[in-house]
Amino acid sequence: MNLLNKLTIKDLKLNKKRTIVTIIGIMLSVALITAVASIYSSGIKSLINYETTEEGNFHVAFYDVPVEDLYVFENNREIENINITKDIGYAKIDSKNEYKPYAFVKAFTKNSLENLSIKLVSRKVARK
Repeated sequence: MNLLNKLTIKDLKLNKKRTIVTIIGIMLSVALITAVASIYSSGIKSLINYETTEEGNFHVAFYDVPVEDLYVFENNREIENINITKDIGYAKIDSKNEYKPYAFVKAFTKNSLENLSIKLVSRKVARK
């Protein structure tokens, strides 16, 4: 092993230009690999953030689940969060479009408003 070290050091001293070029090449290749890994990681995070903002923060959606069957989802240990929504119906509004004078009304839980891609413009509490 000592002989191999001596030969390596002797070769490095004799070929200084090639040694410097090799060291610079190694530094550039490490920098390139680091840059590509950073761009890849940043791109994946950006795509996840975009989808979460546009579509919502959930993996699976179930539609038309009866209220009495909600316990199945609430008691499932594999489910972390439940976002519950309910279709209320249509309400007549003053619309400039005479063919669409109605608005669709949907109820959301507080958790649903935070995790789904819903932007609440104003909040009015209905009084009974």
